Amino acid sequence: MSLMFADIKKQAFATMQTRRKIRLRITATGELLHMSGSGTTSDVHYSWLGTHAQADTLESRARAKEEPWPFSRITHGTLSETTLDSDPVPL
Repeated sequence: MSLMFADIKKQAFATMQTRRKIRLRITATGELLHMSGSGTTSDVHYSWLGTHAQADTLESRARAKEEPWPFSRITHGTLSETTLDSDPVPL
């Protein structure tokens, strides 16, 4: 879904902010961290999206509780807006 910007500077800033975002995925299963920060989902629309600093915080909290951390970081643009196990979701 694209947005229309009247000011090209605002559009450039929004694009720059989006490029900094990452998702957390379990490499073995392909599942993504749920947007709540706990549990997993296979649907991109319900997956967590944040910055590297936010991911660091989630990881350090999980390790402090001695919970496993199976997630690897992937850039926001790596995944298409689809569910991982099915056909593309109409936007």
